[in-house]
Amino acid sequence: MAKVLNLTELLFGVPSNIEVYPEITREFLEKGEYGIDALRRYFREQGYSDAKVEEILLEIYREVKRRCAEDPSYEELLAAACSEIGAFYLDLGYKGAEKFLLEAFNLMSKLHGSEKAFLLANTMNKLGIFYVQNGKPEKAEIMFEDAYTIVKELYERSKELELTTL
Repeated sequence: MAKVLNLTELLFGVPSNIEVYPEITREFLEKGEYGIDALRRYFREQGYSDAKVEEILLEIYREVKRRCAEDPSYEELLAAACSEIGAFYLDLGYKGAEKFLLEAFNLMSKLHGSEKAFLLANTMNKLGIFYVQNGKPEKAEIMFEDAYTIVKELYERSKELELTTL
């Protein structure tokens, strides 16, 4: 039997011992599907709306934030959660996306894997497009610059690694 992962690992790629709403997330965990989109599909099949997904994500966020204040080792999870919650809000067209994406950007150094940082850059770019579409070019420019900064740092880091392996 395959190991059942925890909710934060399935949603954000970062394991933790945080549990929220185990009575309604247990079956999702057993399915072993990954990501917020999979959670959204699962909840729709169970008759829940995106509001329940949002409730769970915000509960995870609050708990991670609380633990982060006591233990900095939770910063990677906080950065990943903020990035994914921001992307979730962006997908729904909520203004709350900006708050979470900016918090994720400020914690970017905690996203150790280049894949997670690249996903954050992609989401920041999407937020820039959202701002363009909503007539906020100044904010769009900031998001595009932030996305560029992330990609540039990833590129520079890969070049440094390349030089050290020669």
